[in-house]
Amino acid sequence: MRIGRPRQAGCMAKTDKRRKQVRLPGQVVHAVRAAEDKKATDLVVLDLRKAAGFTDFFVISSGTNPRQVSAIADSVKAALADEGVKPAHVEG
Repeated sequence: MRIGRPRQAGCMAKTDKRRKQVRLPGQVVHAVRAAEDKKATDLVVLDLRKAAGFTDFFVISSGTNPRQVSAIADSVKAALADEGVKPAHVEG
């Protein structure tokens, strides 16, 4: 007789694993804040340190119109320039 939680059958058993919280570098945090200041939507940061050799992070966001997208891109570039970093590629 088992006491406790019932065991879930099959390969889809639930696990209690939690994702480790990733600490973002200061440059990425500044870029995200700059985008948020310009009301960027759908903001996503992709951690590519283990997957790609050409970059460590992608910061992706959207805007509601072309003028806002341009303002977001300019703000992110300015924030990174204050850190002494030049982004490899910017679209928008």
